[in-house]
Amino acid sequence: MPDTLVLEAREVGKTKLARASRAAGKVPGVLYGRGADPVAFEVEIPALREALSGEAGRHAVLKLQVPGRKGDTHAVLKDYQLDPVRDRLIHIDLLEISMSEKITSTTVQFDKNAIVFTYPEYGSRLEIVRVDSALEGSYFLRP
Repeated sequence: MPDTLVLEAREVGKTKLARASRAAGKVPGVLYGRGADPVAFEVEIPALREALSGEAGRHAVLKLQVPGRKGDTHAVLKDYQLDPVRDRLIHIDLLEISMSEKITSTTVQFDKNAIVFTYPEYGSRLEIVRVDSALEGSYFLRP
């Protein structure tokens, strides 16, 4: 896991302030989860890029230092928004997690052997087999 990502508190609901934050090289965001009130924050772009550029990519578990809280908090990237013209990150949502509780997630798999294509002159047909699998586990697996 990378070093701790330091979040800075920000004022909620001010578009002008969010633009100023982006111009200063920061990304605004919100931390949700675990029964606590949502926390509005901003984070330095280079630090966020480093945290999300590891082997796990956007699925990485982030270690956070949240303003107003003692100790470290762990979170995963829940959602992000990109500027449609410039293709730059403009907002992130993080979901707080517990490293000891189990989670359940659904993954989608496609069976490559079950994909069938036919030509239009024979009456076109496309058949794809999709399998949804439920996975259960914890983020922190101890040896």
